[in-house]
Amino acid sequence: MNHHPSPERLRAEMVRNIVDGGHARSEAVQDALNVVPRHRFFADVPLCDAYDHRQALAATPEPTAEPRPGSSIAPITAAMMLDQADIRPGHTVLLIGTGTGYTAALAAELADAGRVVTIERDQALASHARRTLRALGYARIEVITASVSDGAPGRYDRIIVTASAYDIPDAWIRQLAPEGRLIVPLRLRGGSRSFVFQEHDGVVQARDSRPCSLPRLLGADHDLQHTSALGPGGRLILSWDEDQRPLIERYELYVPGSHQDIAQEWFGVIVGEGDPLDRLWLWLAATAAETCGLAVKSDLPGIPAPAFPTGTPAIVQHRTIAYLTRRELPAAPDGTRLYQLGAGAFGPFAHRQATAYCEQLRAWSWTRSSHPSITVFPADTPDEHLPPDGQRLRRPSQWLVLREASTT
Repeated sequence: MNHHPSPERLRAEMVRNIVDGGHARSEAVQDALNVVPRHRFFADVPLCDAYDHRQALAATPEPTAEPRPGSSIAPITAAMMLDQADIRPGHTVLLIGTGTGYTAALAAELADAGRVVTIERDQALASHARRTLRALGYARIEVITASVSDGAPGRYDRIIVTASAYDIPDAWIRQLAPEGRLIVPLRLRGGSRSFVFQEHDGVVQARDSRPCSLPRLLGADHDLQHTSALGPGGRLILSWDEDQRPLIERYELYVPGSHQDIAQEWFGVIVGEGDPLDRLWLWLAATAAETCGLAVKSDLPGIPAPAFPTGTPAIVQHRTIAYLTRRELPAAPDGTRLYQLGAGAFGPFAHRQATAYCEQLRAWSWTRSSHPSITVFPADTPDEHLPPDGQRLRRPSQWLVLREASTT
């Protein structure tokens, strides 16, 4: 007797897990996830892996080819981005990065009779996606092999970038239809979030985003985020942007073991599991030009543990790195886990910078539910035409101006 669960059962369980995680908020997205057979996009992937809601998978486009890591984003990530896109029947949709074609199939279910176009730079992957989509009845999806930076001719109601980008090429904005949405997972100041950009009265702006970690967009020719290994054995990794190079080089942070002075400060900011703590990173990027990301490869005795080992918001000043820490408190009466926030720091001015970081936490706590805005300006915009407030992030194609939200 066969006791293995069927693809339909596993798919239904996957959708339940995604919904329980706060995504696939519309019935339309849930229905699409329940319909598209993800396991059919892979040759030799176990069913349980194909329907693991958190698992990104590598496709092997040809029997003799090497697997392509990250060629299929996790279903929970696809659901989150489809929530942001809000694709409606009849929409024209462009996906930047085809991968296996799974996300394109989901988009086609949502767009119904609308047009879906997807771009893939990898010819073998594009051919694999084209064959699979055709076999599953999605022959109307147009799979184009081209540079991802150039987009595709036409205007689109929804443009979704399925890999992490550093820049926003002009073509993506130019190809956005009036009242359209551009969904871009952007890397900035050491973090990564999926932003919803829209154009109003000639101004392209994002006021909504979600945490989103995806592989880097290949073939875009504009990847200028860097990392520096610090501390004993290079176990501390600092992530920073190209426009911060003078800051990093001036503070001589490349010298291993430069954390001679260490500090830990605690502050009275208490957060629960439901608090939008992820927005702190974006808020810091909008208020402090020195915001970076700090990750830890393994525990370093004597150094306060960052709040999130894989990536924590940090501020670099005076050859010192201050960063977010947290410690668990007794749970709330309803069982909600509670944490106290604080700051760790290492460098010649560790105590001063840890205190300064806590002051930043105090300021953020008053507007923690708000979302900073990002406004896009062409790279050749004169300084006098850029907003005087906020933080300006230089990208090859655009200026990104981050500003703290004025209201909660």
